[in-house]
Amino acid sequence: MAQLIYGVIRDNGDGSATMVWFRSQDVAELASDKEEYGISEGIASELSFPDSLDLESCGFSFSDDSVEEDEDFDEEFDDDDNGW
Repeated sequence: MAQLIYGVIRDNGDGSATMVWFRSQDVAELASDKEEYGISEGIASELSFPDSLDLESCGFSFSDDSVEEDEDFDEEFDDDDNGW
């Protein structure tokens, strides 16, 4: 099987945007509904990699743990974490 990861575009609030990566499609879809991801039309990218590839050692970081379905989402997301 392959590893699937999902990218969502995040509005940085200064006219720039960042791709944020998630391992879970459900969490990526939840994130795309949040206000700071408002420029996104849902999941912007879905990538597939071999299971044997260590994505973290390739430079990916994942924001799945930062997204929650409660009001504290904005405080819990680290603005310095751009998903890479």
